[in-house]
Amino acid sequence: SLDHGPCSCGQCALHGHGLCCDVNNCRYDLSGDMLTRSYGPLFPRVQARQEFAWIPQHEFIPPMSASWSHARMAKWAIAYVPTGCQPAPGDCKVHVHYHGCIADKWPKRLEWIQNLDLNEYGEANNLIVLYPQAHGDHATGKGCWNWGFPKDDRLFDTKFSVQLQTVVNMLNALPGALHRASTLPS
Repeated sequence: SLDHGPCSCGQCALHGHGLCCDVNNCRYDLSGDMLTRSYGPLFPRVQARQEFAWIPQHEFIPPMSASWSHARMAKWAIAYVPTGCQPAPGDCKVHVHYHGCIADKWPKRLEWIQNLDLNEYGEANNLIVLYPQAHGDHATGKGCWNWGFPKDDRLFDTKFSVQLQTVVNMLNALPGALHRASTLPS
């Protein structure tokens, strides 16, 4: 989020198209500021590996219930597992990053994930970064989380929503999920 990436400061706000990256190149470390507020003092970010764990999210969707009809989750969640966390991921803290509305095109989602500096801070601070992925629909928007549509999930705005429960289930099983994850989706 600080002085890198393909966008000029405020590009999204000025031009309103493409990948919205107006936090880049504005001499403000948004990710570092947010993580410091959440976790306290951090080591400075370092180079992150460009390897991700691809976790099949469908394994973590709760059993069907009367409260929801569609989970609207993408096939994969992505996790960045720092080098220091690979031997024992259960010993590391986890930061969950919920994306904005990003089209269901994996190259765009990866571009987002690789330009936030969360992985760089994760590598320096043994902080696993979990990127759950919503699929969305015509009502919520392509690639959007269910932010206001009780038709799909009447508990969408509670801790009992199918999307949030999917993420909680993933977190509860994360060490095992990472062990089973692939480095490239199939």
